[in-house]
Amino acid sequence: MTPPTRAEIVADVTSPTFDVEVWTGAAWASVASHVIRASARLEAGGGEASGVAMGPAVAPEATVELVAAGWVQATDRTPVRIAFGFAASDRVLRFGGIVTSRGRGATSGQWQLRGWDAHIEAQEVRSPLFRRRPIATETTITSVEDPASSTYAGGLINYILWQCGGRPWEQAASYLSAVFYYRSTTALIGPEYTWIPGDNPWQVARRLCRAAGGQLYQDGDGTIRYVDPITLATGAITFAFTDEVLTAAQRAAQGKAGYQDITVEIDSTVAITGVTAAYVSRLVQGAQTVYEDKIPRQIAAGAALVITCDTQLPLYALGGAGIDAAVIRTATKASASQVTVSASLHSAQRVLVTITNTLSDPVMIDAVRVTGRPVSAGEEGSASSITSGARVVTAEDSPYIQSERHAAMLCRMLLDAGAAGGTLYRLTGCGYDPDLAVGAIVGLTSGDIGISSLRCRVVRVETADGAWMDVTLAVLGSLPTRDSVHIIGAISSTRDLAY
Repeated sequence: MTPPTRAEIVADVTSPTFDVEVWTGAAWASVASHVIRASARLEAGGGEASGVAMGPAVAPEATVELVAAGWVQATDRTPVRIAFGFAASDRVLRFGGIVTSRGRGATSGQWQLRGWDAHIEAQEVRSPLFRRRPIATETTITSVEDPASSTYAGGLINYILWQCGGRPWEQAASYLSAVFYYRSTTALIGPEYTWIPGDNPWQVARRLCRAAGGQLYQDGDGTIRYVDPITLATGAITFAFTDEVLTAAQRAAQGKAGYQDITVEIDSTVAITGVTAAYVSRLVQGAQTVYEDKIPRQIAAGAALVITCDTQLPLYALGGAGIDAAVIRTATKASASQVTVSASLHSAQRVLVTITNTLSDPVMIDAVRVTGRPVSAGEEGSASSITSGARVVTAEDSPYIQSERHAAMLCRMLLDAGAAGGTLYRLTGCGYDPDLAVGAIVGLTSGDIGISSLRCRVVRVETADGAWMDVTLAVLGSLPTRDSVHIIGAISSTRDLAY
């Protein structure tokens, strides 16, 4: 069999099929023979009505209804993937995620699924302190994505996705057993300092996107994608939705598809005329005590103890560690040679202190101290970009907005996104198209509404059983694109300066 052809996809009569697979721990196994119905929803809209807002999209979701014999094939957090196709074609993967809730009756049951964000948010991730790096960096077949490499220079989003089990999509052949794959363009802003101290990784990624622009979402094949602001609207229209009366052959030849109904939603609260953003600079302080506790700890003769010390501030440099120790039998102070101390920087806000008792007697540790040079808050201020005073909004506060220049860039970026967004078109009753990806640039024509070849971005795709789909399109308006701004190494006098 082969992938679906355009003729199959836009035919007057189609024969949709689907497959549902569960991960057994060693391989994917189909449970399609037990499935009654499978539906999925993917979104790439920044989680807001504009469709081009900055931040992670609404989490992808899917529902699988099964007979009782199939319901038991998955437990909580079991990876599941769903593929759609046609009777004469291969099925194309269009959802990947994990089971987050289950329910059943006497003869049938249901799985509720979420995308890989549900897996990511359940992980604990701690990073070093990164300086002046874009929040995300481009993934390629040769990009160094493994943080363990001495040449690693990836962004914090790349770091998070790797540590949660993701691997670069372009290098999938080298990581066949990856939990999921990710793709990224290079973000436009690199804060002075970025780090993750063990917080919810998905929420940290959200804050990064809100602070430096771009969207993070899951594509149809299960790939997590970061797209920078000027790539959101970049791309030629190669496919269009239309209400023109066309034959199946014309639809296939012209790259068009029909729909049964169209509604337009205009949210005036999304359209803004100004943005202000606050910033707090980050400064490297001098050497000082960054951690201290006085918890009594006993170390047996010849034993070693590793103490985890979490600091309140990220560390630019680690100084060392010191202790107060006494020999229990003699109640005398232990010397540095009798009880040795070493410290290592595990992550930006975690230091591991190793204490070794070289004596033949137990010792008591009365205090532990860590010194270093922390990065702390400095000057505070704000920046703005305002065209009029009609609707001025304030950007979300973030520890990653650390300079006036950064704040000014973000304001202009959010203003452009606000000016571009606010109008969504919802198309219902579309024939399912497995080739249509969230994030795709498409055209839209409607004689009833009076639009022709309107340039839009696909921000939501919902389907049931791969037969029909509902599609939501965001109008791109004047959002800047990669071919309309200066790119270093390819300067053009006809282009604008990017953020």
